[in-house]
Amino acid sequence: MATDKTIKILLVEDNPGDVLLLKVSLKSIASVQFKISLASTLSQALNQLQSNHYDVVLLDLSLPDSSGMETLEQIQQHYPNVAIIVLTGMSSEELAARAVRQGAQDYLVKSQADGPLLIRAINYAIERKEYVKELQKLNRCSKVLSAVNHAMVRATDEQTFLKDISQIIVELG
Repeated sequence: MATDKTIKILLVEDNPGDVLLLKVSLKSIASVQFKISLASTLSQALNQLQSNHYDVVLLDLSLPDSSGMETLEQIQQHYPNVAIIVLTGMSSEELAARAVRQGAQDYLVKSQADGPLLIRAINYAIERKEYVKELQKLNRCSKVLSAVNHAMVRATDEQTFLKDISQIIVELG
């Protein structure tokens, strides 16, 4: 888990009271260092994600310029490799399941997100995202190998085979 380094968090939250509570919860975790950046709108979050690397995004779904699942979808569309924890005031199992199906690594209700739960969710979200990226990489390799095997079976001469392999690597690799 990511406990031996500073964890870079983008907190996307427009309520100053919630920002303060989350910061206090994170500061209560003495074993981990956090670097927290703030964004109060979706557009600010997208700009910060463009220019900085974050280990995890803590994302409120209700922002001045975006609301609901659209907020998650926008970040996922532009930055599919960032770990996202939806952090909201709404306790809805249906919404939580939908958020995870759409790519969030976790869903927490703000009033229940104390320090230990928050650090566990952050660590697990980072790990899950790394596993997803690794699985995607392995899946891409498997597709390349399968296509190369098909090209080898169809090959009639070495030159055509090498040309086909080059094309496969460019398209799939």
